[in-house]
Amino acid sequence: MDYSVVFMTDLYAGHIKPLTVKILASREAISAGKEYELVCQSVGARPPASLTWWLDGLQLSNATISTASNGNVTLSKLQLVASDSDGGKFLKCLAESPVIDHRPLQDQWKLDVQYTPQVYLAMGSNLSPEDIKEGDDVYFECNVRAHPYVYKVLWYHNGVQVQHNVSAGVIVSNQSLVIQRVRRQQTGLYTCVASNIEGDGQSNAVILKVQYAPVCASGQIQVYGAARNEEVSITCRLDAVPPVIHFFWRFNSSGDVVDIAENHVATQGLQSSLSYVARTELDYGTLLCWGNNALGRQKIPCAYKVVAAGRPNPPENCNLTNLTTETMKVRCVPGYDGGLVQNFIIEVYEAESKRLLLNITENTAPDFSLRGLEPGTSYVVHVYAANERGPSEKQYLTGYTVRDAAERRTAQVRPPPEELEPITPILAVMVGVVGSLVLVALVAVVVVSFRKNESSRSKTITLPLQMSLAGTRDVDDNNPDLIPANGKLLWNK
Repeated sequence: MDYSVVFMTDLYAGHIKPLTVKILASREAISAGKEYELVCQSVGARPPASLTWWLDGLQLSNATISTASNGNVTLSKLQLVASDSDGGKFLKCLAESPVIDHRPLQDQWKLDVQYTPQVYLAMGSNLSPEDIKEGDDVYFECNVRAHPYVYKVLWYHNGVQVQHNVSAGVIVSNQSLVIQRVRRQQTGLYTCVASNIEGDGQSNAVILKVQYAPVCASGQIQVYGAARNEEVSITCRLDAVPPVIHFFWRFNSSGDVVDIAENHVATQGLQSSLSYVARTELDYGTLLCWGNNALGRQKIPCAYKVVAAGRPNPPENCNLTNLTTETMKVRCVPGYDGGLVQNFIIEVYEAESKRLLLNITENTAPDFSLRGLEPGTSYVVHVYAANERGPSEKQYLTGYTVRDAAERRTAQVRPPPEELEPITPILAVMVGVVGSLVLVALVAVVVVSFRKNESSRSKTITLPLQMSLAGTRDVDDNNPDLIPANGKLLWNK
């Protein structure tokens, strides 16, 4: 008798291998980087089946196993975090008896992993990033790897979205950006952003450097005020890529042009300074500055005027607005600054006591907000400018704060009746012109009426208004002849 066969029969008596195994999942697409709990179920094994998870041939260890109370169903739970590279791989669950030698049962799921676009930006392969000059054509390629595919690609220049504009030479075509005749203002960082249902993917930043010949830098002082024999330092700042190699200076006054020697100029990088002294009236004029670099000479020079310095003109067109019980606003137009930097000052006096209440200085513009005033009070306001040469003449205004909210609704920007200023010369001229027009109209009406009344008579016309028409003609002349000529009234003596 073969006792080994009997032993094996007794060993497997009552043992059953797994009947089924199944991954309990919807088999829908999953998102990369998110955690999913998956369950594998085995039915019919005795003793309970051993369940294992495998991904692309590698066993996963982060799973737990549980068995139903009747011992007939075994479950295994897996915490899965897939990456974008797991797309297309097979996730398998294997069930096998721990005591019976058999081929394991398995269920598998081909993973569909969706992920945010992965974006890489590069300049055109035939372009040399270090050799792009103003006027060249430039293009970028936005390389995108994504699942599902992207539905939108946006382009950004220094964080501002680039708009498709053919007339400006900017062509946005999905994953390509073309800049025709590139300008120096288009220098900067470029990125692209691709979007799908998983999110937005931003590319690396690519620096576009545009080389250009020198130009004047913005924000420079254009007018310098100087007294005779006073030394002033005039600074010329340029923008250029690559940097400026050489600076040139020239003085232009009354048609005379003089080149300035290099030993009078101090240059460092993109900045050149000149110490200048005006000794006579002919030394006031315009200094020109320009430079050159590897791309050529500056086309339009920077111009700096040297003028005789003096005190500034007073602010103009000052007016009071926004009257309330405690505030007033004064706004003016700056006058000529005298060739120097000017400040603006306002002084507020209480009209009755002449007491100074406010003294405010503004560095940028004659625009003042007056606060903390007393309700229903009249004020005298002085506005003027000042520079290194001294203060300008003062502009005088009068105003008042309203007593309450009801008065504010009807308040106008005007001084109190007892403080009205005299009629200005311009207003007097306007009144005179209007009065003259009215007088001429009245004279015309009288003349027309008179001529109609006398049209039926065949007599010589005698005008009682000859003083008004003739000006210097003697009033005693009773027989003037009125002759029409070219539509004008002329005296025929």
